Amino acid sequence: MRKFISTLAIFAAMIQYAPAIAQSQEIDPIDLASKMVDQLIKDYDIDVAQAFKVDTMLQNSYTAYYAELDKLTKSGAVTSQSYQYLSDKWGDYIDKAFEKIFTTEQWNKYMKGDNGKSKKKRDKRLAELQDAINK
Repeated sequence: MRKFISTLAIFAAMIQYAPAIAQSQEIDPIDLASKMVDQLIKDYDIDVAQAFKVDTMLQNSYTAYYAELDKLTKSGAVTSQSYQYLSDKWGDYIDKAFEKIFTTEQWNKYMKGDNGKSKKKRDKRLAELQDAINK
């Protein structure tokens, strides 16, 4: 009976998240970049010139990220580690670009929130990976 309930719970979770998984295949990087820029304008008061730079960078970055993810998926080599590395690599790239585009005040505000915590964790994972490669 316990095994049946566990199986039923797994099946229910798959059904619940299937639309989100299918939808993730249809992500529009241009739309995603636009939404991110709107949020950055609201949260960090970026100006028009900054918004243009950020939008262009995000469109290119998101397009490249999803192309890399698609290539990885089609190769059958997707593991949690490879996915994490890909996400970390592009997150790091985007944060470095933000740091160049934002004013010091905007960057400090960006780093004080969840973005800063995420960056610290990502930097640690990337450093550990680099150490493992160098051994």
